[in-house]
Amino acid sequence: MMFALFALTVSLPVAANWVQFMKFSTSIVYIDSSSVRKEGDMRMALVLVDMKQKDADGVQSKLGRSEIDCPALRMRIHDLSGYSGSMATGDAVYAFSGSTGWMPIPPDSALGNTLKLVCSR
Repeated sequence: MMFALFALTVSLPVAANWVQFMKFSTSIVYIDSSSVRKEGDMRMALVLVDMKQKDADGVQSKLGRSEIDCPALRMRIHDLSGYSGSMATGDAVYAFSGSTGWMPIPPDSALGNTLKLVCSR
């Protein structure tokens, strides 16, 4: 489920407006409120996952683009990058170009409720 939260672009937008939208014991997930785009029933947004500690690959933050299918309450990730520093700073440890498959989101979960809020805008 944590992977479903990642969404990316290759570099951190200068004018990003990061808003905390989920908090876990090991990480905080932010959405760039200025990046949310509406295309019919679909939404696209930049998402940043900032981890309290580096993972085994030396990654402390991940940045990507999330595509949300609002009626189906599912999402997929595009172009995910991992960074050695917090808030997508430091060295780029990896970059994934492409898309994941669609991931269903449980409607009554914290992520489901957050996606419903994004879809309502």
